[in-house]
Amino acid sequence: MMFLLQSLVVVLLIQIFGPMPAQHLYAAAQAGAKPAAVPAPSELRAAEEMVRQLREHINEAHGIANAAVNGANQALALAYTADTVSINLSRGLEPQFLRIQELVLTSRKLDQDIASAQQAVHDVQKRIGDFKVVVEKESQEIYEQVRQEAAKKNQETLEDRIRVAQEKINEKQRRGIFEQGEKIRAQATVDAEEVKWQRIKEILEDPYLIAKFIGGLTGFALGFYLIKYGVPLVIDYFSKPRVISETSYDRWFWQDDVVPETELKDLFFTPNVQEQLFDLVLRIDSAQSFNENLPNVLLYGPPGTGKTAFVKALAHESNCDYALTSGSEFAKITDLNALNDELRKLIEWANEYADDSKGLIVFIDEAESLFANRKLTTTSIFTQNLINTFLALVQDGGQKNIMFIFATNHPFKLDDAFLDRLGVSIEIELPGVQERALILAAYLEKFANNNKSSVVPIVPDVMKNLLSYAHAMEGFSPRTIKCIAEEMIVVARRQKKTHLTHAIVDDIIKKTQTSQQKMQLWEKEREQWVNAYVSGLSA
Repeated sequence: MMFLLQSLVVVLLIQIFGPMPAQHLYAAAQAGAKPAAVPAPSELRAAEEMVRQLREHINEAHGIANAAVNGANQALALAYTADTVSINLSRGLEPQFLRIQELVLTSRKLDQDIASAQQAVHDVQKRIGDFKVVVEKESQEIYEQVRQEAAKKNQETLEDRIRVAQEKINEKQRRGIFEQGEKIRAQATVDAEEVKWQRIKEILEDPYLIAKFIGGLTGFALGFYLIKYGVPLVIDYFSKPRVISETSYDRWFWQDDVVPETELKDLFFTPNVQEQLFDLVLRIDSAQSFNENLPNVLLYGPPGTGKTAFVKALAHESNCDYALTSGSEFAKITDLNALNDELRKLIEWANEYADDSKGLIVFIDEAESLFANRKLTTTSIFTQNLINTFLALVQDGGQKNIMFIFATNHPFKLDDAFLDRLGVSIEIELPGVQERALILAAYLEKFANNNKSSVVPIVPDVMKNLLSYAHAMEGFSPRTIKCIAEEMIVVARRQKKTHLTHAIVDDIIKKTQTSQQKMQLWEKEREQWVNAYVSGLSA
């Protein structure tokens, strides 16, 4: 690059000083060598002209030099840029070169592995050849051994055949010796059978003997069943409390498991009640699995909400027996002194039964009539005795294999100490809209098909308007819905087309609403009368 600049400067100098005439150069040389003389005017003008030209050439040379410098700078910039691009390019290609080197190394290693594998295959083939030789040799030896053993076995088989044949000959000889004895015994058996059947024939031909035989057999059967089933039944009759109105437990030998009219899955409650009842089922399962105590339970809420149906379904679901009673059953006992004894007998009977049973649920409805609050002035001395008996016989934490479930429509009337014995309290609420629709649909389908000779078709409009009917049945209990569903089917069956229509359903719901309103009015008037009567007694 410096050589190029030097060349450019020399060319410029030649261009600048090349056109000058030789006489000027000589004159200049003489002027420098000799003393200065006064030039002539023409010479001054010529000198000035030369100076001017020289300045122009110098300025032109300066311009050319500047252009040369700028070109050199541009060349340097281009060279630097080319150098940078070259460096970057080499850096960008470096990973590729490394990858190529790695592939080359991998290829070489693969070639080595292939060579090793080929060598291994060669060694295996050689070993296989050696092994074949050994196997053929051993196979020949084994074959020779087997042949020798087979020959030996054939010899032993022949000896066995001779021995078996000899034993058969001996057996035939023994049979020949005892053949006559067998014939004699067979003839004696035949003679005995003939005598037996002859005796039976004589008995069948004699009416007196037949009657005597049948009477003895009948007496034996009656005695057997009387001892096995009659005695326990009599014991149960006299030992089972008379206040029990219904029970699934029976010792009759033909008694099967009692299936409730409505199973637990077919009962419809509000989601809150459904969850609590489901927890109660799990509680019984846990107690049966781990031999835990069963809690005493209180079910309270409006009448007709399915408390009794739930108890029966719960017993069936939990594989337990049930016994039902109520305050009305106790009210049948006119002897007030025997009333307390009957409650004691009920609890003791349940405890004795539960000791060796699969489980028992005792359901006592109308509990407020038996266990009324002792703080009330209207509570009799007999009710107080009932509460004291209950508190003495029923534990706080429940009992094993027995669960007492009490039901009431008026929980505020119950005694405080009685409530302390209860571990679980569940309010059975009136069904909501969705539950009322499901209950109505279930009972309509049940009653419409229960009479196979007169099935009542339900028109599609009825099923489409179930939610509308449910809204109209606000405040209806499941028992009320069951009754009106049965009434709807009965009315439809009396119609000419025997179809359940929207008009029939709507009419019966409206009549029930009117009846419900009257019942609520009568209930309010009755409560006012009772309160006035109690106030009069207190005064």
